[in-house]
Amino acid sequence: MNSKVNGTLVLIIVVLCIAVGAMGVYIIMNRCSLAPAALEPVAGSNPTPSAALPVEPAVNINEPTPQPADETVGTYTDSTYGWSVSWDTTFFKQVPDPYNQSSLIITHTIPVPYYTEGMGQMMSDTKNPALFFTVLPVGYQDTISSLEAQYSPKFMANVSSSITYGGRQGIKTEMGFEGMGNVDYYLPLTADRTLRVRRNYIDGSVLLGYGQEPTFMTLDEQAQVTDAVLQTLSFEN
Repeated sequence: MNSKVNGTLVLIIVVLCIAVGAMGVYIIMNRCSLAPAALEPVAGSNPTPSAALPVEPAVNINEPTPQPADETVGTYTDSTYGWSVSWDTTFFKQVPDPYNQSSLIITHTIPVPYYTEGMGQMMSDTKNPALFFTVLPVGYQDTISSLEAQYSPKFMANVSSSITYGGRQGIKTEMGFEGMGNVDYYLPLTADRTLRVRRNYIDGSVLLGYGQEPTFMTLDEQAQVTDAVLQTLSFEN
């Protein structure tokens, strides 16, 4: 009787041992199958991040998004004398100065066909009214005195008017003949330098006089787009 009981107890103990062992193996296998990101690091340890899980770079939501360059705006900066200007490329384009006398030349982009006097109906090269930005090697007051000495103060009073661009006060003179001429803008630059902006113009009536229909802006429109350019003038000092 005792031997049967002992045998039964031994069998029960063996079965329990097998069950506990199987349960331990099951738990170990399940913990090993967990993803590394789900494992909690042990206090005081310094776990190494897994190479299989790349870290995403931080994103600064306050950082401005880069904007493409505005191709409709041209700019020029004279670092020597500290002035800058910009223009709408819809109306103007920068061109080189063949004589190296001007700092900047921009011409109207709309072509103006015209006939040369004495050439009959032969078409000449395209003529574009332009803006010439030139740094004169004399101070502003000396420039005005030179103009008055050349044309007389009375004449200058009739052809000139006050202007203000970029916070600088200067004068504008207009001289021409039969629908063509120049408008000059004089602004003080430094103690011994003056900025002159020359705008040459041509009236549509000149083109009509040679039998050519004008295809360009009116004089008022030419003045408006020029003023828009001069409004962008800025000076460092």
